[in-house]
Amino acid sequence: MKLRCLSLGVFSIISCTLLATGIMAAEDCGQVQSIARMVRAQSSAELINEKGRAGDTDRAKIAFAARYFELNSKDKVAADRLLRRARRACGSQLR
Repeated sequence: MKLRCLSLGVFSIISCTLLATGIMAAEDCGQVQSIARMVRAQSSAELINEKGRAGDTDRAKIAFAARYFELNSKDKVAADRLLRRARRACGSQLR
């Protein structure tokens, strides 16, 4: 049950970010594929390896922070990073 709530929360943050940054923003297909690979990563090492290829967009940062938190849910630094990225990307929508 906790995992379901956590996944729903992460999905909500990513959805908010996508809407806030514009879903149809022009991006390199390679970056989009790297973001997709980050979201599917099975380990932190695999995730970090893809991070460099995904670019420096808000979408890539949120995807990294969300997946890193899912893989390391007891890591308070990961939780803080995810919340800061979400607040920055969504602005006043989270206040």
